[in-house]
Amino acid sequence: MLMNKDEQKTQAEGSRVRGYAKPLAVLGAIMLMLFFMSGMGRKLVQKETEKTETTNAAAAVVPAAAALNVQVGRKVSLVLEGNPTTGYLWQLEPALPAGSPVQVELSLVRNEEENCCGFPTPTTLTMTGVKPGTQLVRVVYARPWEKGKAPAQEKCFAVTVKPAEK
Repeated sequence: MLMNKDEQKTQAEGSRVRGYAKPLAVLGAIMLMLFFMSGMGRKLVQKETEKTETTNAAAAVVPAAAALNVQVGRKVSLVLEGNPTTGYLWQLEPALPAGSPVQVELSLVRNEEENCCGFPTPTTLTMTGVKPGTQLVRVVYARPWEKGKAPAQEKCFAVTVKPAEK
């Protein structure tokens, strides 16, 4: 097929444009990935998630509980990462009922350095078996004064207390 000069020029320009399509798509994907990695994208997604959580507060899903076994008189301790200088603290929620088979204590791990404001400070969650039975223990990482707001994190444990071995 014979083409005049204008047709040849148009075809050459079109193939050059098509030649840039793949690199432009890759560049766009990289820019989108950097946008989400920078935190800006996460903030947008988080805002949408917060809207959903506040509107569906009654339908909140409790995370799957990790199963723990402890004997009467024995302790199980777990370390929970946190930073109380931000106002967030690990808290037992809801409080355990009277006569619970497990006793729970939350305590901050003391940092040996002076002037360590802003540094992460782990919290130790200690569960002691009191009597045989099973108890769901839920701890939340939240600011105590922000009532009605979803916690930043939460952890659930299904604690089974077994009789002490003789």
